[in-house]
Amino acid sequence: LKGLLHAPPSGEPSHAAFDSKGRPLLLEWHKEEIDHRIDGPASISINPANGVPWVEVYMIDGKPRSKAEGPYLVHRDKTTGKITGTYTDEDWYRVNQHLPVRPSRSPSPGA
Repeated sequence: LKGLLHAPPSGEPSHAAFDSKGRPLLLEWHKEEIDHRIDGPASISINPANGVPWVEVYMIDGKPRSKAEGPYLVHRDKTTGKITGTYTDEDWYRVNQHLPVRPSRSPSPGA
């Protein structure tokens, strides 16, 4: 897809970041560079020390999933995984109404 981040049909993330020990820190799913995943969170932040997912972001076509589908953002305790906060699409739109969906991750010139 012309160098755009795009998750493969196999369901694997389109982007992953790891710490110096090779433990996952961040997993992301995209559709043509836009945060997107229908069957789970489009972004998962992971505590590398214990593997607990501590932030999950549910986005479809670059927008938060609807309140009827559940929260778009889930915060968890980094140690126990217990949910400490949730936010709905209404929260996202209130905060981000003046912001673009997401800046492009285009390669820097000369890269």
